[in-house]
This record gives sequence, C-alpha cells and structure tokens, in this order.
Amino acid sequence: RREDIRISHCWAHARRDFADAVKLLKKGGPSKQRIKKTIAYQALERIGTMYALEDEWKSLTPAERLSRRQEHMKPLVEAYFAWVKGIDLDTVLSEKTKDGLQYSINQEKYLRAFLEDGEVPIDNSASLCSEYFYPHLLPKSA
Repeated sequence: RREDIRISHCWAHARRDFADAVKLLKKGGPSKQRIKKTIAYQALERIGTMYALEDEWKSLTPAERLSRRQEHMKPLVEAYFAWVKGIDLDTVLSEKTKDGLQYSINQEKYLRAFLEDGEVPIDNSASLCSEYFYPHLLPKSA
C-alpha cells in the first residue's frame, strides 16, 4: 500500500441525488416554500455553503487552504454528517433523497479526505481524473 496516495470522493456526486430530487419536486408543482423545507433542498444548501468557501479559497496555497478548511470547513462537514445520520431513512419518501443520504453515509470517510490535504479538491468534476476515467461523458471538441 502506497502512503503517498489519498483516496477522496467527490462532493459533486454527494449533491447529485439531492439536486435530482429538487428538480423532480419543481416539476411536480409544490411551492418554493415547501421545497425549501425538504431534506434534499437543505442538503443542497449545506453542500453549497462548502462549495462557496472552496471557491473563495481557490487562489490560496495548499497550506493556507488546509488551514482554512480546518478552521471553517471542518465544522460544516461535521454538522452535515451529524445531520445526515440523524435522519431516519425509513421516513424519507423520495428515493433520490434517500440515495443521496445513503451515499453520504457510505462514503463519509472519503468525502472527508479533502479536509486533511490542501491539494485534494472538494470534487473531481472538472479534473483530469474525470477526463481519464470517463472520457465518453465529456463534451466533444469543435
């Protein structure tokens, strides 16, 4: 086992099922107020806050980013997982929401990896890794 390799999972994947659940709700017609009360919407809000911080820190050095993550991001991640684990999955009606919660629970260790290294991105949605493993999903060049 190589000690220089860190396994990290992608927060974009964690948020995908929640985003899909909210899209389905919008098609169904509930009011914006009702949608904002859903678990899926609340998850998107929590994850969105994490992304907003990461965006603010993109120009920092890895050491500076790690310091900010430890001080500001880690409490948000802790709160997210405490919140997710406090939800009784048997009471969740939306399969997409349930999938998002289950993904978060199952991948918690790997979703937290970015908190320990300032060079590890919060997601790999625009990384070389995605291009390498999923080239068929990328847009074709003109």
